Amino acid sequence: MEAISRHIVNHDWVLGILLLLLALMAVMVSSYRALIYKILMATFFKQYYILLQREENEIYRKVSMFLNFISFISIALFFYFLFAKYSWNPVPLGGFYFFLLVFAMVLLTVFLQYGLVSLTGWIFKSENESKEYQFNIFLTYKLFGIFLIPILFFIQYSAGSSPFFFLKIGLFLLAVITVKRYFVGFQLGFSITSFPKIYSFLYICTLELLPLAILFKEYEAEFLMKILGI
Repeated sequence: MEAISRHIVNHDWVLGILLLLLALMAVMVSSYRALIYKILMATFFKQYYILLQREENEIYRKVSMFLNFISFISIALFFYFLFAKYSWNPVPLGGFYFFLLVFAMVLLTVFLQYGLVSLTGWIFKSENESKEYQFNIFLTYKLFGIFLIPILFFIQYSAGSSPFFFLKIGLFLLAVITVKRYFVGFQLGFSITSFPKIYSFLYICTLELLPLAILFKEYEAEFLMKILGI
């Protein structure tokens, strides 16, 4: 009898990361259920979004920090799975060390986004709008990271070609929340009277879309064949 093929990554540390994510989420939900519910709802409903901004306090900042940490681990593990599945590794590292590198790159990306938005707000004297956009950025990261947790388990432990399917679900989810984040960014940019409207468009295109376009151009064939199956 032919054995059923399992997923590509079988290191013990992956299970440890997954269990850590579950344990951290369980602690957060049991301790701050109502606040986490508001955070999730704020992604979909404007009234929760506004309410959460008005209620921002020390407890929210603490919960937000932990949710960001959980989400960044989750996002890094998703990209680790993605890179491992398609054998993309430009550095002589493997396993847990490569995951740590991916995690560091996720943190660096978030730090650069935060810094660029803050700099833009300072230059155009639109600090309040910049803070709201930063709030929106981290809100989308929280949503993506939390929703990724069950997907990560399916990617890791599904048999046959199922991991490909769940990787595509994760990429689709990333695309949806990214488009939503850009939409909010355009809305904020167009609402600032002192901020030239064209700069909002240039910011999104240059600082966020251009790196994605370069990566797609560089790995277009692999993306189309391996991920989309074209």
